[in-house]
Amino acid sequence: MLNVKFPINIGQRYFPIHFEYILRVLFYGGAEVHPERFADFNTTKFLCKINDRDVVFDFSDAGDYLDGDDRLTFKFHYTEQHKSVPNLRPFSPVSFYDWEWVLDFIQKEVYTGRESVILSNQKPYGNALERRTKVQAMLKQSLGDQVDIKIYDQKEYWNKCLNSRVSVLAPGNSNFMVDRAHMQLFGLGCPVITTKLPEYFPFWKQLEEGKHYIKCADDYSDLLSIIRNVKKEELIEIGKNAQEFFFETSTPTKLVEWIEQCL
Repeated sequence: MLNVKFPINIGQRYFPIHFEYILRVLFYGGAEVHPERFADFNTTKFLCKINDRDVVFDFSDAGDYLDGDDRLTFKFHYTEQHKSVPNLRPFSPVSFYDWEWVLDFIQKEVYTGRESVILSNQKPYGNALERRTKVQAMLKQSLGDQVDIKIYDQKEYWNKCLNSRVSVLAPGNSNFMVDRAHMQLFGLGCPVITTKLPEYFPFWKQLEEGKHYIKCADDYSDLLSIIRNVKKEELIEIGKNAQEFFFETSTPTKLVEWIEQCL
């Protein structure tokens, strides 16, 4: 069993998002967690002790890392560029928080694709403002009311995804990163159209385009063609494959297993 000394909330900017995600992964994964005060040494990284070893979690979207720091570091959004840094290990980015409820929900609900609706419900903001606005405008102009771009609360959105034909996702900070919407829809077994996702996950696994998601062009210029030509059977299979990938890499049980393997 992992014995973890985890930082307490002293007002860290990202505590409610990334710290809380890791904390709940550890708890639901069976680790023994004890709160402790640590120095807040970086905005997008934090230190904890696991089995008396210093371990860093790095949740930066930008792909940076602490150069010269040789502590074991679990890196969100790990890509090929990080392979040259021997102490870095890939880690699944934020997906869910209420794992008990979510895993029960996933067992009961399956993707149906029974509706013809195309979803593009991500809020345009920050680095994703231009591309999400562009994608939503393109879809609405060509497909009209078949496209749903409304913002829903979390659980209503998941139900929409389970019943819609397909979801189009434009990533956040970078055009080639896995964000929370990707993770949640993979976990739910819903098919996704998105740009290339080159990130590594625990156990050195990678998503495969055409198997776990449908890749569109970097500029989204082929979206309409993909939507018109993709078959329902293909969407169902991709959703199932994505969910299998999620359960192999990104549940609390698998993430704690990965941490134990890396220590």
